[in-house]
Amino acid sequence: MAKLHLLEANCLPMLTYALPAVNLKQEQLKEMNKAWNCAYRKVFRYNMWESVKHLMLGLGKLDFVHIHLKLYMNFLKSNINTLNSTLYYLLLRNILSGSEPICMRNSSISNSNIRNLVFNYHSHTQIIDLIHDSFKASVRGLHTMS
Repeated sequence: MAKLHLLEANCLPMLTYALPAVNLKQEQLKEMNKAWNCAYRKVFRYNMWESVKHLMLGLGKLDFVHIHLKLYMNFLKSNINTLNSTLYYLLLRNILSGSEPICMRNSSISNSNIRNLVFNYHSHTQIIDLIHDSFKASVRGLHTMS
Protein backbone atom coordinates (compact mmCIF):
# COMPACT_ATOMS: atom_id res chain seq x y z
CA MET A 1 0.00 0.00 0.00
CA ALA A 2 2.96 2.30 0.63
CA LYS A 3 4.14 1.83 -2.98
CA LEU A 4 0.65 2.60 -4.25
CA HIS A 5 0.53 5.72 -2.11
CA LEU A 6 3.87 6.85 -3.55
CA LEU A 7 2.58 6.29 -7.09
CA GLU A 8 -0.56 8.27 -6.40
CA ALA A 9 1.31 11.05 -4.62
CA ASN A 10 4.18 11.43 -7.11
CA CYS A 11 3.38 9.87 -10.49
CA LEU A 12 -0.34 10.51 -10.85
CA PRO A 13 -0.05 14.31 -10.47
CA MET A 14 2.54 14.35 -13.25
CA LEU A 15 0.36 12.20 -15.51
CA THR A 16 -2.72 14.31 -14.88
CA TYR A 17 -1.23 17.80 -14.82
CA ALA A 18 -3.45 20.03 -17.00
CA LEU A 19 -5.26 16.93 -18.25
CA PRO A 20 -8.77 18.44 -18.07
CA ALA A 21 -7.70 21.15 -20.52
CA VAL A 22 -6.39 18.63 -23.06
CA ASN A 23 -8.72 16.94 -25.51
CA LEU A 24 -7.45 13.35 -25.56
CA LYS A 25 -8.51 10.96 -28.29
CA GLN A 26 -9.93 7.62 -27.19
CA GLU A 27 -6.73 5.84 -28.29
CA GLN A 28 -4.62 8.16 -26.17
CA LEU A 29 -6.89 7.69 -23.17
CA LYS A 30 -6.69 3.91 -23.60
CA GLU A 31 -2.89 4.07 -23.67
CA MET A 32 -2.81 6.16 -20.49
CA ASN A 33 -5.21 3.68 -18.88
CA LYS A 34 -2.95 0.77 -19.88
CA ALA A 35 0.06 2.54 -18.35
CA TRP A 36 -1.81 3.16 -15.09
CA ASN A 37 -2.94 -0.49 -15.00
CA CYS A 38 0.68 -1.57 -15.53
CA ALA A 39 1.71 0.48 -12.51
CA TYR A 40 -0.84 -1.46 -10.41
CA ARG A 41 0.41 -4.73 -11.91
CA LYS A 42 3.98 -3.86 -10.98
CA VAL A 43 3.12 -2.86 -7.41
CA PHE A 44 0.87 -5.84 -6.70
CA ARG A 45 2.83 -8.36 -8.83
CA TYR A 46 0.08 -9.16 -11.28
CA ASN A 47 0.87 -10.73 -14.64
CA MET A 48 0.27 -8.70 -17.81
CA TRP A 49 -2.76 -10.80 -18.74
CA GLU A 50 -4.45 -10.34 -15.34
CA SER A 51 -6.94 -7.54 -14.90
CA VAL A 52 -6.40 -5.12 -12.03
CA LYS A 53 -9.86 -3.55 -12.29
CA HIS A 54 -11.28 -5.64 -9.43
CA LEU A 55 -8.28 -4.76 -7.28
CA MET A 56 -8.80 -1.06 -7.99
CA LEU A 57 -12.49 -1.34 -7.21
CA GLY A 58 -11.76 -3.20 -3.96
CA LEU A 59 -9.33 -0.48 -2.91
CA GLY A 60 -11.84 2.24 -3.77
CA LYS A 61 -9.61 3.54 -6.57
CA LEU A 62 -10.43 4.47 -10.17
CA ASP A 63 -8.90 3.49 -13.47
CA PHE A 64 -7.28 6.24 -15.51
CA VAL A 65 -10.37 6.76 -17.69
CA HIS A 66 -12.44 7.60 -14.65
CA ILE A 67 -9.65 9.61 -13.04
CA HIS A 68 -9.66 11.69 -16.23
CA LEU A 69 -13.44 12.04 -16.06
CA LYS A 70 -13.28 13.09 -12.40
CA LEU A 71 -10.65 15.76 -13.13
CA TYR A 72 -12.61 16.97 -16.15
CA MET A 73 -15.83 17.29 -14.15
CA ASN A 74 -14.02 19.08 -11.30
CA PHE A 75 -12.51 21.49 -13.82
CA LEU A 76 -15.89 22.22 -15.40
CA LYS A 77 -17.73 22.60 -12.11
CA SER A 78 -15.11 24.90 -10.63
CA ASN A 79 -14.99 27.18 -13.66
CA ILE A 80 -18.55 27.22 -15.01
CA ASN A 81 -19.54 30.21 -12.86
CA THR A 82 -16.58 32.31 -13.93
CA LEU A 83 -16.99 36.00 -14.64
CA ASN A 84 -14.35 35.77 -17.37
CA SER A 85 -16.44 35.69 -20.56
CA THR A 86 -13.67 34.14 -22.67
CA LEU A 87 -13.18 31.25 -20.26
CA TYR A 88 -16.94 30.77 -19.99
CA TYR A 89 -17.29 30.68 -23.79
CA LEU A 90 -14.48 28.12 -24.09
CA LEU A 91 -16.02 25.93 -21.40
CA LEU A 92 -19.42 26.03 -23.07
CA ARG A 93 -17.86 25.24 -26.42
CA ASN A 94 -15.99 22.31 -24.89
CA ILE A 95 -19.06 20.94 -23.12
CA LEU A 96 -21.43 21.36 -26.02
CA SER A 97 -19.10 20.04 -28.73
CA GLY A 98 -18.80 16.54 -27.24
CA SER A 99 -17.44 14.94 -30.38
CA GLU A 100 -16.18 11.81 -28.58
CA PRO A 101 -17.59 10.13 -25.49
CA ILE A 102 -15.66 10.93 -22.33
CA CYS A 103 -15.90 7.38 -21.00
CA MET A 104 -15.15 4.33 -23.10
CA ARG A 105 -17.55 1.41 -22.61
CA ASN A 106 -20.68 1.30 -20.38
CA SER A 107 -21.02 4.93 -20.14
CA SER A 108 -23.74 5.99 -17.84
CA ILE A 109 -21.88 9.30 -18.02
CA SER A 110 -22.30 10.38 -21.63
CA ASN A 111 -21.62 13.84 -23.03
CA SER A 112 -25.28 14.79 -22.67
CA ASN A 113 -25.20 13.66 -19.03
CA ILE A 114 -22.10 15.80 -18.47
CA ARG A 115 -24.00 18.85 -19.74
CA ASN A 116 -26.84 17.97 -17.35
CA LEU A 117 -24.45 17.51 -14.40
CA VAL A 118 -22.67 20.79 -15.02
CA PHE A 119 -25.68 22.99 -15.70
CA ASN A 120 -28.08 21.55 -13.14
CA TYR A 121 -25.75 22.26 -10.24
CA HIS A 122 -25.30 18.76 -8.89
CA SER A 123 -23.07 18.67 -5.84
CA HIS A 124 -19.45 17.63 -6.05
CA THR A 125 -20.24 14.52 -3.97
CA GLN A 126 -23.07 13.48 -6.32
CA ILE A 127 -20.78 13.78 -9.33
CA ILE A 128 -17.98 11.78 -7.66
CA ASP A 129 -20.52 9.09 -6.69
CA LEU A 130 -21.70 8.89 -10.31
CA ILE A 131 -18.11 8.49 -11.53
CA HIS A 132 -17.46 5.70 -9.01
CA ASP A 133 -20.75 4.03 -10.02
CA SER A 134 -19.69 4.26 -13.67
CA PHE A 135 -16.38 2.54 -12.83
CA LYS A 136 -18.21 -0.17 -10.84
CA ALA A 137 -20.50 -0.78 -13.82
CA SER A 138 -17.52 -1.08 -16.16
CA VAL A 139 -15.87 -3.62 -13.83
CA ARG A 140 -19.09 -5.61 -13.60
CA GLY A 141 -19.40 -5.48 -17.38
CA LEU A 142 -15.85 -6.80 -17.64
CA HIS A 143 -16.71 -9.63 -15.24
CA THR A 144 -19.75 -10.73 -17.31
CA MET A 145 -17.68 -10.75 -20.52
CA SER A 146 -15.08 -13.16 -19.11
